[in-house]
Amino acid sequence: MPAAAPPPRRSRRNFWIFVAAMVLAVLGGGAIVVLARRAVEEHRAEQGRVEAESVGAERAGAAGAR
Repeated sequence: MPAAAPPPRRSRRNFWIFVAAMVLAVLGGGAIVVLARRAVEEHRAEQGRVEAESVGAERAGAAGAR
């Protein structure tokens, strides 16, 4: 009996397409996390500024009422 021929080698094209898609997904997710953290920091800074202004206005109003 003749030896069985080895199966034809499969293309790795689909594998590399998958790898590229995963890299894009990870980079996109990381970008979203960075942008979300930056937005939270900006929001907290804005809240702190508003609170500081309101405390300053209250103190100024109290000093003017004396």
